[in-house]
Amino acid sequence: MLIALAAALAGCEAPVKIQPGLSGARITIQAKPKSGYHRPVAGVSGVDPYGMSTPASVDDEVPQTGAFALVDYDHLDDIVVWLEPQNRVTPDAVPPDITLDVATPDPAGPPLFATGVGGVLRVRNTGRRAESVYSVSEGNEFDLGALPAGGMARSTLHRPGVVEVLLDSRNEPLARVYVAPSPWVRRARGGQSVVFADLPPGAYRAACWHPRLPGTEQNVQLRADQLTRVTLVVGVDALARSR
Repeated sequence: MLIALAAALAGCEAPVKIQPGLSGARITIQAKPKSGYHRPVAGVSGVDPYGMSTPASVDDEVPQTGAFALVDYDHLDDIVVWLEPQNRVTPDAVPPDITLDVATPDPAGPPLFATGVGGVLRVRNTGRRAESVYSVSEGNEFDLGALPAGGMARSTLHRPGVVEVLLDSRNEPLARVYVAPSPWVRRARGGQSVVFADLPPGAYRAACWHPRLPGTEQNVQLRADQLTRVTLVVGVDALARSR
């Protein structure tokens, strides 16, 4: 009985408070493999580390250099979700700022962050030596120069797309930043729901992006004093739907 109660509670959505006259959206992300992509029987040879069969062709998944990419759809992260107003009115919301430290690179590889156009990237150096920080990403090029130990510099990101933050001392980026065309942006993972509350009612475009798989988008109408539910799918056969 306790197990059943816990399961029921886990499936409940947390209530969302919306200010009178404003609107909200709950966006659920589903990560799905291509149609016809089946999980093999455990223990069968040829199974990749995620327990999924290797793609039969290049079109099944995004290949890596010299090998097929392996995708764990059950634990797919680094998904970026946003809501973009379609009324051509500049929103009052401010995109999230991002702070990086050149002295603490992620051993797992460049992490992904998300912000919107106009978001501020702050880079600090808690290390003992100066580090040259720059980006050559189109539309978001910057050169923060040699950042001294204990120093901090900043750059405003002006164009949607992926920004690679580079260091002279490293072969791979310190981090990657996805810049969405809206201040209402979040990072998510497959199976997760993200909530945007207290938005002006009106027409929006709900969209998602992933560095290796196709994302989707959908036009939605947000109404005052209501929470609109949207499902976006990440995957080769991605289709978006609203309910």
